[in-house]
Amino acid sequence: MAIMVELEGLSFKLIGAGYIVAHGFVQFKVSSSFLNKAYCSDMTDHDEDAPLEW
Repeated sequence: MAIMVELEGLSFKLIGAGYIVAHGFVQFKVSSSFLNKAYCSDMTDHDEDAPLEW
């Protein structure tokens, strides 16, 4: 049994002056033989589970 997770960036912007933070809206797609769902989340580059860090 395999579970596949895809991360897709839906929007991106930089916020701040002097100290800039990358901020974006992302979608996680989870697929397997028993599950097929999509989840959306608001994420910054300082989140613990952020895919990228500066």
